[in-house]
Amino acid sequence: MSRVVSSSSYRPSAAGTAGLLLIAIMVIIHMFLLRPLMTSSNNSADDIWRNWMQHHNTSRDSSSYLKHDQRYVSFLPHSGLQNQRIALINAAIIAKALNRTLLLPELNLGKATYWRPSHDLEYLVANCPTNTSISTKCPEYRRYVPMPVDSIFDLRPFDHLGIHSIQRNDMHTENLEKQYGIKTIYRIHDPSRYSYQILDHDNVSATRQFDSRLLLKDIMDRPEQLVLFGSLFGSNRLGLSDPELVDARDYLRHEMGLSHPDVLKQANVILSQLGASDISMSDGSFTSVHMRQGDGVFRKQASNTRTAIRRALEHVHDEQDQHEADQFMEDTVKRLQALPDRKDVLEACVELQSLEHLHARLGLIYMATDARRPQQQLADLYAEFACLFTLHDFPEVTQAIEDPLLLPLVDAEVASHADDFIPTPKSTFSGYISQRHHKWHSIETTT
Repeated sequence: MSRVVSSSSYRPSAAGTAGLLLIAIMVIIHMFLLRPLMTSSNNSADDIWRNWMQHHNTSRDSSSYLKHDQRYVSFLPHSGLQNQRIALINAAIIAKALNRTLLLPELNLGKATYWRPSHDLEYLVANCPTNTSISTKCPEYRRYVPMPVDSIFDLRPFDHLGIHSIQRNDMHTENLEKQYGIKTIYRIHDPSRYSYQILDHDNVSATRQFDSRLLLKDIMDRPEQLVLFGSLFGSNRLGLSDPELVDARDYLRHEMGLSHPDVLKQANVILSQLGASDISMSDGSFTSVHMRQGDGVFRKQASNTRTAIRRALEHVHDEQDQHEADQFMEDTVKRLQALPDRKDVLEACVELQSLEHLHARLGLIYMATDARRPQQQLADLYAEFACLFTLHDFPEVTQAIEDPLLLPLVDAEVASHADDFIPTPKSTFSGYISQRHHKWHSIETTT
């Protein structure tokens, strides 16, 4: 927590006052050069950045790592956070294959932006987040919140694989020479959303989804200091045959989780109330669901998604003796629904999980969702499953998280620790939870 330190009773002279004024002006100018002032819509970035600095002592942006002959690879981020994570993992594998340092772009923690051709995207990520009025291209960046990668994700898996990375201080290409000594750039343009698939060997068959193929060996010996990709989004963007690279990608998908201390702390608060005793494992007797319905194709498919989730939940629990348990289930559901306080309902539901052959309607469920009013918007699920809870049922957590941008990350962390996870089809957010869910269960089975 920051503190306000009071000044002494010293009264400077006129000359001293002028000197202090000059220093203050220089400090302000320096701040503007280091980190452009966020617009009012991006004030949350300052809060998250400040909190991150209090908990991190990173050396990924240290000039001590810079070498005059160092070679780099980087990319341009777009879309939602989990799509950016996919691109980040692809970039890390490329950096490993090319033996280059990964120059980390700032990731957007705010509202998702659209893919754009690399020439346009390079301009947008550099200029729009701090000044949405400079171009008609910028309005979608009004809620763009650029943050250092390791303020969001744990990058220790990079170190484990020997992937060296350095964090960019800003996204302005013209600053690369000053900050990193980069004078020459080889740009790999992508005029369409799926311009190229990157292959590590000639014998790898390219996916039809992509317009063309790009062999890593063709850029292995590029003399330019920086190889700059546009979009690297796509789970199948890399066509890999080298077992070492395949294993490295799988390792990063499972191991590169969230790192923000407030997110992990508040996720642990929820997990403890759900009956989990250790956030480092998956030891809670609950099922998690991701129900995405708020935008795009997911809004159109919301009804189908809800039906699929309901059917999956009905088959999570052992069906043996279900008929005999119906009366107990009906009576218990009525008692739970009559309780006035959600905390009382939660405590009763947690106790029920120790019973054998528990009816599906009484199973403990945590649902991660983008629904703003889940009890109203998903009332049918709440009515059918009496022990269904969402982040909204934990007001002490939502109040403790100062910035709402972090709340979906809490959702993801909690959901990944469940015994069983039911995803929203084709959601990369569900994909992330599934990967982390696999990680926690892998730990559980090996201990």
